[in-house]
Amino acid sequence: MPRIYERKRMLPPEWWSPELQQYFELWCLDMQQGMRPYTPVTVRTFKRRFILYTRLGWEASPPKALSLTEVFNPTQVYRVLSSYPIESFSNRHNMLYSLVSFARFLVALGLVENSLIDKLRKFRPKRVIPARKTVLKNENQIEALRQAIQTGNYISTYSRILDETIVETIMYTGIRNAELCQLNLEDVDFKENVIHIRLGKGRKDRKVGLSQTLRPILLKYLKERQLKANLEPTAFFINRRGTRIKTADMTRRFMRFSKRMGLSITPHGLRRTFATRHAENGKPLHLIQKALGHTDIRTTQGYLMSDEKAVIDAMKDWD
Repeated sequence: MPRIYERKRMLPPEWWSPELQQYFELWCLDMQQGMRPYTPVTVRTFKRRFILYTRLGWEASPPKALSLTEVFNPTQVYRVLSSYPIESFSNRHNMLYSLVSFARFLVALGLVENSLIDKLRKFRPKRVIPARKTVLKNENQIEALRQAIQTGNYISTYSRILDETIVETIMYTGIRNAELCQLNLEDVDFKENVIHIRLGKGRKDRKVGLSQTLRPILLKYLKERQLKANLEPTAFFINRRGTRIKTADMTRRFMRFSKRMGLSITPHGLRRTFATRHAENGKPLHLIQKALGHTDIRTTQGYLMSDEKAVIDAMKDWD
């Protein structure tokens, strides 16, 4: 199937009807500034996936004016979603829930029936192939990651300190990739030792503790950050050009770490590492759940990645 990445092709097609164009723009505005706004990453994902959905569905034979009714035709939804291979769970999932979000907005405006949302949800994809889960299983691997940063060939001291701070922040808070990118200076309270995470997954706010280990690391980073010129004033984490770091930038950084240390790791893998380390150190699971921002404790349990050897060694001392 075609893969559409060009920026110009992520614009709404000219064959959308004026009505569809109008309500698409209102939906985008609502996602950004409405009663329950989404995170910037989710807004970008849903916008791109909805546009891609219409292109995959109609670009081969464009209509004169694609209407709202045609967009949500169940047969067409199924045809486009099923065009992805079964292992492309996230593509199917994100595309479907961009449609669900748009439909929910239209329901609120009284333009479509609430039953449309139920119809769309019946196409919810099932993950057939398990997600690839990366995690640092022991302190040696954690130290290897830190060494990969220390020995990396950086163009500036700031870049090295930024990478160190990103890794340690996820390691000591379990914060999500997008949440870290969204952090603002005002969100880190050094007086109360609290980090405010605003509009996390599920559009929920939460607070996490700022440990005595992480505190000096963040202060060291901020001292280096102040030396940057023309920087984005509100963002906590900025790249060497002075602008807020993006999730795509985080992906590239972790790919470099993985290559240097010879072990695959991702921001989400560090999040699992946070959960696993604290669970193995006896921290209550419900507190880990709150720190991670999980609604269901079963989700937290799925993050725990104790390896088989650790289980066997522990069981030798069981009565």
